[in-house]
Amino acid sequence: MVFSSFDVLGSDDLTMLRGVLDELCQEQQLGISGPEAEAAARELVNWWLFGVRTPTDLKRIIGPIAI
Repeated sequence: MVFSSFDVLGSDDLTMLRGVLDELCQEQQLGISGPEAEAAARELVNWWLFGVRTPTDLKRIIGPIAI
């Protein structure tokens, strides 16, 4: 799923998204450079572009990363 948006990710946004990704990978014992983490990173950005902007909401939406 890809969302179209005119919003621009700033450095604070990228830092927050990376933190969420790190937490998800740590909780699920996944490597940060693996295909599952890459897919989750894409989903995080897509949901951010859709308007989901808090770490809690993003983690809730992404949930378990499919292995």
